[in-house]
Amino acid sequence: MIALKIISPEKTITHSILWIELNTRVGNFIVQPGHTPMIVTLAPNKEIVMNRYDI
Repeated sequence: MIALKIISPEKTITHSILWIELNTRVGNFIVQPGHTPMIVTLAPNKEIVMNRYDI
């Protein structure tokens, strides 16, 4: 399981997820458990696809 933190100037939201697909300005990333921690800037107006554990 991965702890996903979505941080904005107004608030921080945390979810437990199994995997996530992110679209950035330099490409597409799929992150699964065991991946090293990373900080990315998301591409504007692109979807985030994830399998949430905490639903």
